[in-house]
Amino acid sequence: MSLGLIKQHPIKLFVSFLVSIIFLYFAFRGLEWSQFIHSLSQINIYYIVIAGLLLIFSIWVRTLRWKILLSPQKDCKPYPLFQALYIGYFGNNVLPLRMGEVVRAVIATKFTGIPISGTGISIVVERGIDVISFLILAGIYTAFYPGFPSARLVSIIGLVVVLLSTIFIVLMSKNSERVKTRLTNWVEKKRGEGKKGIAKHTMTIYRGLETIWNMPSPWIVFGMTLFLWILYLVITMLTLQAFDFSYSSFEFFKIAATLLIFTTLSLSVPAAPGAVGTYHGAVIIALGLFSLDKANAQVFSVVMHLLNYLVMTIPGAIFLMLTGVKLSTIVQEQSDKT
Repeated sequence: MSLGLIKQHPIKLFVSFLVSIIFLYFAFRGLEWSQFIHSLSQINIYYIVIAGLLLIFSIWVRTLRWKILLSPQKDCKPYPLFQALYIGYFGNNVLPLRMGEVVRAVIATKFTGIPISGTGISIVVERGIDVISFLILAGIYTAFYPGFPSARLVSIIGLVVVLLSTIFIVLMSKNSERVKTRLTNWVEKKRGEGKKGIAKHTMTIYRGLETIWNMPSPWIVFGMTLFLWILYLVITMLTLQAFDFSYSSFEFFKIAATLLIFTTLSLSVPAAPGAVGTYHGAVIIALGLFSLDKANAQVFSVVMHLLNYLVMTIPGAIFLMLTGVKLSTIVQEQSDKT
């Protein structure tokens, strides 16, 4: 970990690791190792392997969606973006403060030649799509499952975000030419003042943001986003199926949907790299709603987290080594800039 990063964000880092420790204590207090190991030995690895392969496939789908979001800036080949995306996941799993997103932007710039302001804003737009789609789906789910804690709050937040996003998109669509003209004039003025770097990055950021209200192939992006959530749900159901839980098909679906909501929310909580602790705690809380005993919930949380962690981390580390770029160098450079 970069010393510069520690010096710049000591409180954030301390809080993140403290939160993880608290969640780990909550999740694994009273752990009985003999029962834990026995439950692990009973897992049907066949379902875990299929879930892992689908998880890799989901990363390829995300790559193709990212390619569309970058298309206003440059028509990129998918494989370099796939590598950059994987390296970003690796960064998130070994670095604090979700620095993997910064690493991903830097690697994408290296592969595509797009300025880092452009790759960075495309990631922001992508994450915005994920958040909005999650809130919509979570709101729909909570409407059908009133036993979900704070269901009304989730639905209201989702509705407000969707409405505000819609208003913003409509306003920008109607006034995009006026905004672009004014911005272009301002950029030309900066170029005349010799501030070419500011002018270049400003226009790059605008072209990235423009995908929000002038998105290329919006229905394809929408379809890919929905398909991704379906994939994540299937992956969760397959992991559940690997355990000998006595639930009906509908119960498996309901549990998987609840797990998906809780684990997604856990990723927004400040935590140690890889969402250690917060992810496990979210899984155990979600399974507790369905009266699953804590011992089985503990095993499932470890398996589910390991599945995601290993599938995201190992290939990402390999891709990073192939680039010849050192993670510490990227982090240090970005720390120096800020």
